[in-house]
Amino acid sequence: MWIIYTTKPGDTLETIVAKHRIKDPATILTHKQNKKIAKDLKAGKELPKGTKVTIPDPKGKVYVVKTKSGTQYLDEAGYKDYLKVVHKKMDEAIFKLKQRINYATGRHDAQNKINDDQWFVAACISVVNSVPEPKSRKKAESAFSKAEKAGKARDYKAFEKNIEPANIAIATYSNEVLSWIDGIINAGEGTVKVLEGVKTVGMVCGAVAATTVIAPAGLAAGVLTGAGVGGGTTMAYDGFDQIGRVVAGTKPRPTDEILKRAAGGALAGAAGAAVVGIIMKGAGPYISKLASSNKFLEGQVQRILTGSHLNLDKVYAAEVSAMVQKLGIESTEALLKARASIMGVALSKLLLRISMGALNKQVGSGKWITDQITSWISGDEKRVGGKSADATSKAFAEDLVKSKALDPVFDDMVHKNEKNLRKLLQQEIKTAALAELKKQKA
Repeated sequence: MWIIYTTKPGDTLETIVAKHRIKDPATILTHKQNKKIAKDLKAGKELPKGTKVTIPDPKGKVYVVKTKSGTQYLDEAGYKDYLKVVHKKMDEAIFKLKQRINYATGRHDAQNKINDDQWFVAACISVVNSVPEPKSRKKAESAFSKAEKAGKARDYKAFEKNIEPANIAIATYSNEVLSWIDGIINAGEGTVKVLEGVKTVGMVCGAVAATTVIAPAGLAAGVLTGAGVGGGTTMAYDGFDQIGRVVAGTKPRPTDEILKRAAGGALAGAAGAAVVGIIMKGAGPYISKLASSNKFLEGQVQRILTGSHLNLDKVYAAEVSAMVQKLGIESTEALLKARASIMGVALSKLLLRISMGALNKQVGSGKWITDQITSWISGDEKRVGGKSADATSKAFAEDLVKSKALDPVFDDMVHKNEKNLRKLLQQEIKTAALAELKKQKA
């Protein structure tokens, strides 16, 4: 691997390198046997004749490896053995990182699956869980991906650059996941204080244990989990009473009975508000879309036309009278007979213009939509027993639109927009009146 070269007159580092075809002069400069002459070699000075210089064997290969412990010079066999050790350590490091990130993402996904399967429980628990869901997952996954890619490619510089940031990112994410889950468990424990050992029973989610012990199915179980948080005295009493009945071996209250009591009590509290809030937020777009469809609006127009509660007959008659007088038409009979079609067109145009905005305002917040959701929940606890808050929100929207609950909302829209309706009526009556006037003249 190394040979000793004895200098001749005029020899410098440059001539030695050229004579022996040495690719890297640093191998000569850094070798410990050349320590005394390294300064002169580096300066390009001529060495005294007969100076002993240790140089790489031109017939062999020398690998220079720089480590934290210093520079090593290895032959080919030694270098291969060295690489085996390095590659093994790289693979071990990546394997450990992969185990850690898989564990963290697995715990994260498992908790989210529980939250999805029992979204109403999660909604109640989230009221008291002050630890937010981890947001650093993407950063951890990206950092791991870079380190893994560098390791597989045996890109030593990139691996050294990325391995420590990946280690820190994964540790941060893992700690956030554990803190989040621990917050959920502690929230579950604080919510239902009677339960002992929730952490051991439901290590992934204390809410699961709480829901199981409380007994009632569907919303009753979900909202009762949040009984202590909700601020609803009725709900809190029912929750602990139910646990007491189960422990004592007596027959629990029927779910329907608990649910009706719950709807009037704890749904006014924070836990119930969380459930209502989720449905309200998710249902809004569905309600707006369904209630502004042509089919629904046609039904509302027909309902409003056939009713007398908005005094539309008087409004129409007054506009017809004014238009007839303005245009000098002899008879109003034809226009009065055409009331349904003319008023129908005007109403349709009005509702098409204002329904979306008015509906969004109505369902976005307020007591009306809260009452509708609470009433809907108390009608059947199975409605919130599904695995998806979005599906529940959609089901509520569909049931709301099918019911007559929106009728007063549309009546209010027409009442508040009477001026706009009169303008539309005037346009439609004028068109019909001009056509009638043409007939009369013919």
